[in-house]
Amino acid sequence: MSEGFNVIEPMEIDVQDVKEQRSVLPARKDVKLRIKKAELRERRVQSEEKGGTGADNPVVTRSLNLSLSLVDGYEDGKYKGFPLFQDVMYWADLNVKKGDWYGNKQHLVQLRFLLSALGLPMKTTIGDQFIQEITGRELLGSIRTRKVQVFDPSTGKYVDTDDLRNEVGGYKASI
Repeated sequence: MSEGFNVIEPMEIDVQDVKEQRSVLPARKDVKLRIKKAELRERRVQSEEKGGTGADNPVVTRSLNLSLSLVDGYEDGKYKGFPLFQDVMYWADLNVKKGDWYGNKQHLVQLRFLLSALGLPMKTTIGDQFIQEITGRELLGSIRTRKVQVFDPSTGKYVDTDDLRNEVGGYKASI
């Protein structure tokens, strides 16, 4: 029996040409989805001039982070059970988010669709009880394909990349 550490020889690794392969579904309207998991998420100020990127920075938006799965799939059931993830914003600090999109409450449209699809009141409290109530529920949603955006600290804005991802929205009651 040997004592001490198990020594593994050092190995040089080159991952410069490795790129993540993401499965992106073709766009489709009104697919049946199940809410597998939901959690609350806060986004904080990211620009250096507004205080860096630390956990002490002010909260800018709050969202429901939904983990969804396709109930029946599509294209002959090919995507049945496929996981999808979507944030649904339910609050924004209008002192920071000053654009018309926020001022006209467009950031809340998908929340309104979600509440309506689940038969929930338009005036509600979003917290742990709400999360428990929506988890496991089924609804319809439309899958879109969009370019992935990343934050560019030099401009303080989000910019498109060549990568694609799915977004889910346009929620409706499940039939």
